Amino acid sequence: MRQRFNEITITRQRENEINQAIKDLTDRGFILKAKKQLHHDGKVYKRSYYGRYQYQDNTSHSVWVARLSIGESVNNERTAL
Repeated sequence: MRQRFNEITITRQRENEINQAIKDLTDRGFILKAKKQLHHDGKVYKRSYYGRYQYQDNTSHSVWVARLSIGESVNNERTAL
């Protein structure tokens, strides 16, 4: 028996990109479950003259993540095939 996945996760760098991806998938029958922005913080190190790593700066960036599920009508069409 083959397992079917009913949820997908999409990740995009900018909000307008994820909105376009959500629009494209909802037109195909997917249902939006959650959309949020994730922030990642880090540190940047540089090499010193002696070859050691020295702290230089903090970095931060964010990504947009959305989780969509397959609608019932789309799921029924797939099982009929």
